[in-house]
Amino acid sequence: DAADAADTARPTQYVDTGVLRRLRAATLAKARGSLEPVSRQTYAAFLESWHGLGDGEPEDLATVIEQLAGVPLPASAWETVVLPARIPAYRPADLDDLIAAGEVVVVGAGAVSPTDPLVMLLPADLAPLLVGAGPEADGAAVGPVAQLVRDRVAGGGAFLAAEIGRSMGEGTGGADPAAGVSHDAVDAAVRELFDAGVLMPDSFAAVRARLAGTGITDTVGSRGGAGAAGKGAHKAPRRNRGRGSAARLRMGRTTFAQTVKSEEVRARRAAMNAHAGVPGRWSLVPAPGGAVTDRAIARGEAWLDRYAVVTRGSVMAEHAEGGFAAAYRMLTAWEDNGTVLRGYIIDGLGGAQFASREVIDRLRQLEEEPPAAEAGDPVVLAAADPANPFGAAVPWPETGDGGSPEQPDRPDQQGHATRQTQPTRAAGALVVIRDGVLLAHLTRGGRQVQLFSRPNLTGEPGTPDPADVAAVVGRLRSLVQDGRLSPVAVEKVNGTDVMSLPPAVRRAWTEAGARFTPKGLVVR
Repeated sequence: DAADAADTARPTQYVDTGVLRRLRAATLAKARGSLEPVSRQTYAAFLESWHGLGDGEPEDLATVIEQLAGVPLPASAWETVVLPARIPAYRPADLDDLIAAGEVVVVGAGAVSPTDPLVMLLPADLAPLLVGAGPEADGAAVGPVAQLVRDRVAGGGAFLAAEIGRSMGEGTGGADPAAGVSHDAVDAAVRELFDAGVLMPDSFAAVRARLAGTGITDTVGSRGGAGAAGKGAHKAPRRNRGRGSAARLRMGRTTFAQTVKSEEVRARRAAMNAHAGVPGRWSLVPAPGGAVTDRAIARGEAWLDRYAVVTRGSVMAEHAEGGFAAAYRMLTAWEDNGTVLRGYIIDGLGGAQFASREVIDRLRQLEEEPPAAEAGDPVVLAAADPANPFGAAVPWPETGDGGSPEQPDRPDQQGHATRQTQPTRAAGALVVIRDGVLLAHLTRGGRQVQLFSRPNLTGEPGTPDPADVAAVVGRLRSLVQDGRLSPVAVEKVNGTDVMSLPPAVRRAWTEAGARFTPKGLVVR
């Protein structure tokens, strides 16, 4: 009662909106000024714990997917590197269960190659707020067969590719433009609509089949080129299920064999194997929903949950709708209401950085109390993984020979020019990080490796620290032996052919467990 009386007795105060605006600006400026930026290494190390790398259990899969909601990653990376990096005991069946239960949806966002689409995994309740951010999302720019397929499923429901094909007069011929469509044409149209973010499957099995090249002919991936990324691309071809039954028919083991014409047998066999490349049922991706403000809030929350500190580089790496300008407007509004702080949070990345006070406090604590040197195990990530800040929020560091990735041409020991491939976050590329330090970058297939400088480099210039090489090789061997990665054959190290490497460098690799072969330094 006394408190109520005091509130009643307190006089009402008024303030001019301009004065209030200046007071708020001064308060925010003081808060920004009190921020002391942390090092880039601290931020990279923080992301390892922020994403729970190596600490997750199978039951954490839904939480992991929520943190990665809406980020498009190569299909070949999801089950080989991205999810196992967070959940060492990851099982593909767990993902299928979440999708089958309607808790998670699989949405395409373009393609790296015919066999390796870009895929987003999203919680079903967030999908309407996060889909439609890419240029393909409206599904307008698709071919004529894909347009027909889209029309067939426009009424809602989930359909097998065979059902879609039959509704289009698959294989019947005739004057109708929807008639006479082949199995392959229907499959290609379904894949096209998936890449455009229009259709989604009821299981990740459809993505796995595509990685394996099932039902895809004359593609880059089927020839072992750029599309052959990830373990799925190296699986054995799908067995022809019709072969055994057809053999029994020829042997006359059933009455059916005596009455069915050979043409019908062949047609039946073809039908059994048709659409193997697009298994399961397909339905329309949830239409973008919610007000513009709701969608902006959902994207902002996703970025904060994913990156902890939202920077221009991290937003641009996702090719977000509206770019960083749209994100900046929304995050600045959050700063005004006290949800986040803006300022120099990470050293050298400018003042347009946003994070919650809790994250800033944790970063400061990690900066002041770092873990013991080389206390953690190295982690191998897809270069495009949000847990890897390098090449996005943080620029690539110098290479192990003291050079910069932006200096591509250097002479080797014989004086020949060598081309240094600049690190990228491209599909198939990997990074090895330990305690926030980038140890190595591998291009697709591991053909080219770049080792990065360390404070404790020993020996002649250009000689990497043997401990770093041992850490990189040891972690790669572990993943290869676990079946997560294919054997790696390194042809170049920091732009130099392995045959031209200094003896000390080759010795560091072989002592770490790599084998020196005519194909290069092989890690298996």
